[in-house]
Amino acid sequence: MITVTIRFFAAIKDITGMEFILLILHKNSTLHELQQELVRQFPEFGKWKNFVRFAINQQYCGIDSVLHDKDEVAIIPPVSGG
Repeated sequence: MITVTIRFFAAIKDITGMEFILLILHKNSTLHELQQELVRQFPEFGKWKNFVRFAINQQYCGIDSVLHDKDEVAIIPPVSGG
């Protein structure tokens, strides 16, 4: 098992009501599996799952990236400016 810190920003932070959580996942879990767990825990996240970006340890990553113990995952929703 591995422990991963998940950091939420903007709208995703509003959905979860938290800035971060710790998740325990199976060894060799991917961001896709993490995404599925977040939808299970926070059903509203399902509406955003195809629009967010993931960063592992401050590096943007694809959905098939493998997670390791003590990784920090940032979930970044789309932003608009003006």
